[in-house]
Order: sequence, then C-alpha cells, then structure tokens
Amino acid sequence: MRHPSTMGIILRWGLWTRSVVERLERRPGSAPQPKRRGTALIVVLATVALLSVSVVEYLQTTRVNLFLAENHRDEVQAYFLARSGINLQVLSLVYQSELVRTEGFIGEAVRRSNFQLWEYLDLLLPTFSNATLSSPIGSVDLEETGATGFGGLSGDIMFHSPEPEEGKINLNAFAGRNVDQATLQALCSLVAPAVYDGVFQSTVDREREVRSRFDVVAAIIDHIDSDTNQTQLDAQCQLTTGGVGNEANRYLDVPWGPKDEPLVSLDELRMVPGVTEEFLDQFRDSLTIYPIPMEFYPNLARAPDFLGFLCAHVEGFGERQMPCAMPQVAARIALLALALEGYTNFFRDKLNLIMAYAGLGAAGGGQDRVLDAARRGQMIAFQRPEDFIRVLNTFQTQPDAMMEFVAFSDYGRRLIFGFGDFGSGSFVPPAMQVQFAEATMRRKISVQAPQVFTIRATGRYGVAERTIRAVVDVRGEASLLYWRED
Repeated sequence: MRHPSTMGIILRWGLWTRSVVERLERRPGSAPQPKRRGTALIVVLATVALLSVSVVEYLQTTRVNLFLAENHRDEVQAYFLARSGINLQVLSLVYQSELVRTEGFIGEAVRRSNFQLWEYLDLLLPTFSNATLSSPIGSVDLEETGATGFGGLSGDIMFHSPEPEEGKINLNAFAGRNVDQATLQALCSLVAPAVYDGVFQSTVDREREVRSRFDVVAAIIDHIDSDTNQTQLDAQCQLTTGGVGNEANRYLDVPWGPKDEPLVSLDELRMVPGVTEEFLDQFRDSLTIYPIPMEFYPNLARAPDFLGFLCAHVEGFGERQMPCAMPQVAARIALLALALEGYTNFFRDKLNLIMAYAGLGAAGGGQDRVLDAARRGQMIAFQRPEDFIRVLNTFQTQPDAMMEFVAFSDYGRRLIFGFGDFGSGSFVPPAMQVQFAEATMRRKISVQAPQVFTIRATGRYGVAERTIRAVVDVRGEASLLYWRED
C-alpha cells in the first residue's frame, strides 16, 4: 500500500476546504450558482500556502534534529574510541614491568636485550582495531588464524606513538627560591653551542633586559621561580652575585608579568621575554614540565640533546668556560651529535634492524664495524651505558663510520648545524679530537625503559573525530599527570 505524498495531502486538504466554502456560500435549497465569485479559490490558495510553509518548516526542523542527533551519536562514539585508545596504551606501557619480571626464557630475553615495548606499540596496538598484525615485511590477518577479541570495531582508532618525557630538562625544577644548579647547567649546555647563534639573533631586546642566550635562560628562571629578584648569568652561565633589580623589569612593555609558579604547559614559555618561535622550534622537544630523573637517556635523545650532553662533559677547559661557545669545538661535537642521532634513528627503523640481522643492512665498512652488536639480536641502540661510550669512541677514531650514520640524522638539523651538504663529496670532517669525561658521563647515563609518557589517541566514527592527549606515569600504579580532550 502506497502512502500519500506530502503534496498529495496538501492538495486534498485544499479541495476539501474549497468544497466546504462552496457549501457555506450556497443558499439552502438553491441550486449551485453557475457563476462563481472566486472567494473559494482565494481561500484555498491561502490555505495551501500556509500549510506548505508549515509542512516544509516541520520537515526542515525534523531533518536538522535528525542530523544533530546523528552527529552527537558519532561524537560520543568517537570520544569513547579515543578513550579506549588511551587505555590500551596505558595497559601496554604498564605491561613492560610484567615482561621484565616474567620468569623463564621470555623474561630472560627481555632483560638481556633491554627490550622496550613502547617502541613497538605503533605495530602492535592497531591489531585491536583492525585484527591485522603488521610489520615492515608483511602482515597477518588474525581473524583468519582463528584469534578472537580483535577487530570488529564500528569506527576506527588511530594510535599516535608514545613520547617519553625522560631525558628532557624539567623547567619546573626552577620553581623555588634557589636555582637548581644541575638543571641550570643542563639548560645552559643545551643552548650554548655556537651552532645556535642564528636562533638567538632575534632575542636581543635591550629594553627588556634580554641581550644574550644566557639572558633568555635567566628570564625563564625568573618567570618560574617564587622570588622577585632578577636572575643574572654571565657569559659562562654562572650566577652573578649582588642585587640587579626586580624581575618584573623585563615585562615593562607587555600587559603581564612573571608567573612565579610552575608551568602547566610549555606553551607558557611564549610569555617569557626573549623566547621566540625559533627558540621553541629548536629546543621544545628537549624540555618538559614533568618530574623526571635528572639523567641522560641516549636511546631517547635527538641531536640537540646529544650536543648539550657532550658539551657539558668536554675535558681540558676550566670550570667557568663553555667549550661549545668556540665555533671549532662546537662544529666537531655537532658532527658527533648528528652521528649519534643517526645511530639511534637506525635502531628506531625496524626494517633497518631486520636487514642488519640478515647481514644486509650495512651500506659500508663503517656501519659494519659499528653494527656488530646489532647482528647479535640488539633491538635498542644502547643496551648499557658502556655502549654509548663505545659508539662515541668509534665515531671519534673512525670518521667514515661517523659520516655513514650522519646520513640517518634529521636533514633539518644537519642544515642548522651546518652540515646539510656533507654528501657532496667535498666535505671533510674536522680533524681535531675532543676528550670527554667518560666516567662522569657513564654515571649520568640511563638506558632503562622510560616511565613517564605523553600519549595520544584519535577516535573516528562517521564524520566525527575526537583526540585525547594525556601524560601518564607508569611507575607502580599508573597515575594521570595531564588530560586534554580535543
């Protein structure tokens, strides 16, 4: 049985109205008048017009409400997919400690190889949503193997790679009345190398008491610390004694002042005099606001982190000297930092590891010498602190090996460090050797699995997309340090 259309209903209503009006105009007992006066037609047209507007408005309102309800449904579904992605990441990160404590072959292999599960979550976690276990050399459909509990999602979860906070410099260590010396020296060593001269050219602002890179460091300290005294650092990043005024003097030309409290986001650094977008682009990944150990994590480091760490441990200079402020020393150490970054990048690329295990990964003799350990099953760049010292010395004494791994470093950082065109064949590495305090470095190095992570997950359902960003500490029982929903 066909249902009448909306227009059909309107026409029927109009005809019925017309017939009623005609009956009302006709005298009782009289025959229909052959000549009509048009009143009925006008009434019918007005009725049709009013009903048309009402019906169209009703249909439009109903349609809008339907779309709003569907969008809200999709938003809720996407939100809970994102939350599921966060929960799966937390579960996986906590499981690292279970692997270490496992008895038998698996636990022994994990402890011996220093296997760190977080580095493989980008391969493992999508299995929960699409039931496919992927790898650089192929994939397996788990549903075809009979495995249950995977896939079947209505919607999709996109997992972002976890970002460890360890190995970074905790700026909130300055949130007190006394300057934390270890954090100060780490921050100064990070920004001191001459390769960053271009980054700090735009920070010179004499009216706001920002004249050098160490003035920027002092301004960061004053923005966070709890006192009102202006911090002053000399050309060697040493605190100067004596009163130098109020820290608020740096903010005379802006409608805000120093926060004098711990930061809740690194974005707040934009309020610090002298901190430019160039500064944040260069150093943001090396900074954090979360409580982490004051140790150096070479497996997590990037070239700026390696550069700062090496610059802080150069031997042969006085305590009040900054070796990397000298262009020649900075250039040599910058090259070592790029090679170390390339070495860690090599191990982050799973296909490189597979080829190394098969004896196909080395493109030259330099890689052959450095990667001997990798072919014995090493899955992380530095299994022990001694491995970092060994690789550093290899790069010092074998420039060909160093240059082969520089090729795996970030090209943008090679440009900043002045080695963007090293592959042209005309580049010759600096011949000088730099002596490092190896025993001191070894004590500060940690190769353990990180415990504090920034994690993100995006849920998609229909046309809706929601992203959740969280910071979690998985030491002991997992605790939430930060949560944001987008």
